Amino acid sequence: MQKVRLTQDGYADFTGMMGCHEFVNGLSVKELRERDARFIGASIQCVYEDGSSVNPAERFSLSFNLTPEEAGKVADERAAENMEAAGVTRTLGSYTREGLEAVADKQGIKGLREIGNAMGVKATSVAELIDGILKAQV
Repeated sequence: MQKVRLTQDGYADFTGMMGCHEFVNGLSVKELRERDARFIGASIQCVYEDGSSVNPAERFSLSFNLTPEEAGKVADERAAENMEAAGVTRTLGSYTREGLEAVADKQGIKGLREIGNAMGVKATSVAELIDGILKAQV
């Protein structure tokens, strides 16, 4: 367990509560459990008090002596393998707003629901479906 320092712009001088952890001038008051530190590190740039990274993806890549780019490639390959094994055939980033609007024009909400269902996106309107599909790709 170590203290965590927030390094992301706008958080470096943060004073207040983040969940159940108190921070003063961007440094946690108490040492955080690794699980809590990773949770914060997954969404906000931060480091442990000794300067080592809290970010789970970066720590993963370091454990295999990979650069962050190499680790991202490995993670993408594993995700593709898992999706293939599960029978999921979608490709991230393949839909644009214009393309989804064209699907809605031709096939209506039913066509969008087919795309959304494959991505785990549910909504009751065309606009919500399009927004949900676009967000699911990011």
